[in-house]
Amino acid sequence: MKVATPLSTLIKNASEGDMKKILGLSDALEGREHIVSVESDLPHLYHCELSIIVPWDEHVFQEAVATIHRHEAILTSFHVLSCYVSPEIKEGRFYPNGEHMSEKEMLKNAENNIGRMRQMFPDMEILIENNNYFSTGAYETVTTPAFLAKLSKAIGVNLLLDIGHAEISAKHQGITLDQYVAALPLGKVRQIHLSGISRGGREYGDAHEVLTTEDWKNFERISAVCPTLEFVTIEYYKDASCLIEMLTKLKSYI
Repeated sequence: MKVATPLSTLIKNASEGDMKKILGLSDALEGREHIVSVESDLPHLYHCELSIIVPWDEHVFQEAVATIHRHEAILTSFHVLSCYVSPEIKEGRFYPNGEHMSEKEMLKNAENNIGRMRQMFPDMEILIENNNYFSTGAYETVTTPAFLAKLSKAIGVNLLLDIGHAEISAKHQGITLDQYVAALPLGKVRQIHLSGISRGGREYGDAHEVLTTEDWKNFERISAVCPTLEFVTIEYYKDASCLIEMLTKLKSYI
């Protein structure tokens, strides 16, 4: 396993000493849409904000292509966001809005999108990331392990397993995290995202906080059943010293 650290303003604004420690604990850097530049020879991954299951117009596609080129990405991951083409966002949740897509339509859109990407980048590895489920009506089908397994097989890609998203989905769907994860094609998991979620009240939330003991136990247990796992990413953006502490602990697991 290798550590892939997000390129964020946390790194850019860190002291020279903290930046050196963060980069020294990293084997790769994971870029996003907003390019954050640091002096490093580490390889880049690209975590794209696009949902693979919605139709991409030419402008959106070309923007993604340009960003992949800027990152010189060896791997790009895409979201599987919602069963609606243009869901409304309220208080950090998707709600039904615009065209609803059937499973058949989502698979067809994904096939078209991946086909275009592979024409541009035939040697680049492509992953899809699981989203978290909330009972708003906008997350149906797309957050189920069965659909994610079908999608990955249909378009020939591997998985980025966000453990926090998986735990949130499991909680809101009335099953355990282990039951949710066991239903995924674990042999296709190439990357894991880690972040501290909020577990209070009736709903869990995607908080991107410091990893707790429970989060670390989940990672240790789940990573052990992902035989092709290569990259692990801690999604945390608040304090450099906390990130360094977590990266150090992650290195000890690896």
